[in-house]
Amino acid sequence: MEKVVYVATRNDGTPAPSASTILSNAREVFADDRYRGVSVQLPRRDVEEERDRVRGGVLSQMSSGEPSPEPRRLVALVTLWVDSADELGQAGGFLNEFCDEVTGYVVTETVSRWWVTADGPPAGGVNAVSLLHRNRTMTRERFLQHWAEVHMPISLRYHPQWRYVRNPVVRTLVGDSTRAPDAIAEEGFATPRDLIDPMRFYGVDDGTTETLEINKKIVFDDVPVFLDVASTATFVTQEHVIRTPWTPYAIPAAEPVAGKRR
Repeated sequence: MEKVVYVATRNDGTPAPSASTILSNAREVFADDRYRGVSVQLPRRDVEEERDRVRGGVLSQMSSGEPSPEPRRLVALVTLWVDSADELGQAGGFLNEFCDEVTGYVVTETVSRWWVTADGPPAGGVNAVSLLHRNRTMTRERFLQHWAEVHMPISLRYHPQWRYVRNPVVRTLVGDSTRAPDAIAEEGFATPRDLIDPMRFYGVDDGTTETLEINKKIVFDDVPVFLDVASTATFVTQEHVIRTPWTPYAIPAAEPVAGKRR
């Protein structure tokens, strides 16, 4: 089974389309059982704006306020699990009427964290979805190794994610392959506040600004080591699962996710 991710974006000045219409159309387009799994992630601009107001975005702070070369807004991120991506054809074509650009990628999924209760994933949670572009001084192999062995442990230590999924891009199905991200990261947060509140987001367990600055520095120092910060983009989304392809083994959290001060 292969995982395919379609990313629909619009120019910053293009009006946002109806989220309910996108979701309704997706349910119709992917009603066929040959789509073994279907997920639609829609933007939560309200959470993004509150995050930026309260603590600022990690990438925007690192880029010293410089705008990205092509500012884009997410319209939808559609994920399909299918027997063969080669047979999808124009599966993501329905998104064209809602956006300025659609790209599609086959990815290799690795679920590194999936902490849920017996009731399933948290209701009302949000995701941080990042289109990762590697630091060009790194080979692809070194980038993936650093992500898995260095950055991900830092992220899991300090950020309160209930889910962490790594999706290295294998090939481009739709769009210009020279502009394709090297990978797509999906981080799940149980509540928007986990993403907005800097004390919670950076795992500050003693409530002090000193620990906040220490933890932020650890995260900030590592990100540009393996990422091209100017090209990488992060969107806050809410996921709507139309069909579940599989159920990961649920590992309950034995202790708080918050990181410890070093």
